[in-house]
Amino acid sequence: VDYDVTHLPDYCTRKPQPARLLVMLEISRAAVQSGAFLAQCRLLAGLLQQQDSLPYGRIGLVLFDRAMHFVDLRGGLEPQLLTVSDLSEPFVPLHDGLFWDPRSAAGPLALQLLERLPGLYAETRQVDSCLGAALLVAKEALRGSGGRVLACCAM
Repeated sequence: VDYDVTHLPDYCTRKPQPARLLVMLEISRAAVQSGAFLAQCRLLAGLLQQQDSLPYGRIGLVLFDRAMHFVDLRGGLEPQLLTVSDLSEPFVPLHDGLFWDPRSAAGPLALQLLERLPGLYAETRQVDSCLGAALLVAKEALRGSGGRVLACCAM
């Protein structure tokens, strides 16, 4: 049975939240040397440039090798990376700044960061990948709001 809900406030306990996407990119030596990391940065930049057709209202970015690096775009001028290296008890260090609106001032900052990231990690020597811990953090980050996780790794 399908019900046509024409008056949404009668059926909602809270206002619908914008869809969230958490992008997780591996920055280990295997990902960088294979070209996967560069391709993923370019793909994400292309997605962000299509703001009119972007189905997500909020986007978050996490980089991982043997630790997790959370991108904070709240500062305005320069993105910050917050690193979590405790894999036995992983946690989300950002509760307000992890997800940002790509249509706001954070969108151009994210594009600039995605252009610089491949150069920053071009000479990485980290061979480990903490994909499991990163996925646990993704689950924690989306708790309460829901959303999707796009986890890219090189095996």
